[in-house]
Amino acid sequence: MIVRFLAIVAVLASQSCWAGVTEIKQFFETALASNDVAPAQKEFFNTVNENTVLPLPAADISAILTLASRALHSPNPEVRSYGLLFFMAVALRLDSSALVEPYVDELGAIANGPSGGQQSPRLGALFILGSTHPNVLPKAIPYLLKNLEAASSSPQETLSAAASLLEAFPKDPPIIGRVLGITSDRSDSGLTTGVVRQLGLMKTVEPQALKFIGSALDSPNPTVRFAAAEAVGKLDRDVRARFARQLGRIASDRDESEDLRRMASAALVQ
Repeated sequence: MIVRFLAIVAVLASQSCWAGVTEIKQFFETALASNDVAPAQKEFFNTVNENTVLPLPAADISAILTLASRALHSPNPEVRSYGLLFFMAVALRLDSSALVEPYVDELGAIANGPSGGQQSPRLGALFILGSTHPNVLPKAIPYLLKNLEAASSSPQETLSAAASLLEAFPKDPPIIGRVLGITSDRSDSGLTTGVVRQLGLMKTVEPQALKFIGSALDSPNPTVRFAAAEAVGKLDRDVRARFARQLGRIASDRDESEDLRRMASAALVQ
């Protein structure tokens, strides 16, 4: 699911077609008026993408969001997906916090809804709630925390909530502790790998986060060890020094893969 989700975001960012507020509103009006047959995905992505959504004035985006909000409640699942995808495109804007704020509870209800397997809209809703700019909205935090800790959340949904919380609160020990505690309890390699990488990207200096990375370097799972070595390489030089012994052991261990040894060596000398 996470691969499909990231692919959708990439499509939104890559389309070069142009459409204005009139064309986007017409698309949603047509979609909302449709019964069993929704407009084609190609038509949606030609109309709604980074190149068409980012330049529009905030007032135009707000007008379209009222239609996208209605689409979220359509009986047609394809139309519902178009509404969610428009919110995702809006989340990429630098002013998205103010634009999305009136819809936080609506999106939160989707994030708290049934998982639904591969077609679940929960991951998209979590992406929106955790990706607004210039900051994650305070109203969104309870929804992110609930999905972080919910037993019904898939590893991808848990990771989405975890990464958003870590990015929003990079120096908040209680939040970091909750994320790391849940990650440890789940014992899912994909979740652990994603959290470790996020800690590296944010150049964490929090003691509990650094301890978590150190534990990941000693994980029996080579994918987790690779992510940990990669994360250490992104930390500041003075912070990386505490991992020198572990990195040196990995770099010189012939039982490790060549890629992992190379990654550990690079983290040592960067």
